[in-house]
Amino acid sequence: FVQKARNTRCQPSRALTSPIRAESSLVLTEENVEIALQEARESLATLFSSEENRSVGITGEVDFVSLEGPTVVLRLRGRFWHKRADVLARVANYLQSRIPELFDVEIEDPQQLLDSEEESARL
Repeated sequence: FVQKARNTRCQPSRALTSPIRAESSLVLTEENVEIALQEARESLATLFSSEENRSVGITGEVDFVSLEGPTVVLRLRGRFWHKRADVLARVANYLQSRIPELFDVEIEDPQQLLDSEEESARL
């Protein structure tokens, strides 16, 4: 069951979007969302867990949950360098710039946007 919340929608912001050429656009499929998400992890590497980041307690991960029509649902886990809402927005912007058909990016559970140490450890 995926919980949807109106305040968890992410719309693209040109200031946060990485420049991507139009010819590199992907068609909206689960496989292409996974490809674009992996690219986002590489392009936005400082946001996520890496060997270097884990050594200082940064364990953040963004996972694909589902594709519901033109909407992608993601899951946030672990601790991030940045606010979780900012991480979601940056990933959403990347996905939407890579897959123009993508209408929206939502979070699986609004609790995953909480930045508290206790909540991050629980996820």
